[in-house]
Amino acid sequence: MMRICQECGAISTEKRWFYDESLRQQAAAQGLPVDFVVCPGCRRVHDKRVDGVVTLSGSYWAAHRQDVLNLVRNEETRVRAKNPVSRILEMRDEDGKLVIMTTNERLAQRLGSVLKRAYSGTLQFQWSHQDRFVRVNWHRD
Repeated sequence: MMRICQECGAISTEKRWFYDESLRQQAAAQGLPVDFVVCPGCRRVHDKRVDGVVTLSGSYWAAHRQDVLNLVRNEETRVRAKNPVSRILEMRDEDGKLVIMTTNERLAQRLGSVLKRAYSGTLQFQWSHQDRFVRVNWHRD
């Protein structure tokens, strides 16, 4: 049976979540049995489950704030299209730094890598004891 998230529209078949608007429309048109649920990504958002924190510091990100934010949002969109669990929970300014909280450690790691590749700077990863949480620090003056 196909499962569809009632909040974001993600689809699950064979224990894998993905987005496919045409498949959703096809299921509705053919009257296929569908189970409406809340997907793991939406549950993580509701539970405010943070598995990754990315901190941007230095004068560069502040001077190029909109470009950096666009890069971060575009990368989240690209990753989320493949894995609906990967989301940015929150972005906030703290003491001249931008702090980005993510629902999984892979997205945080990916954001750090994309920032490093696009804008250079220094990149550090700090993994938790069991590798289920990561702190990513990107800095460029």
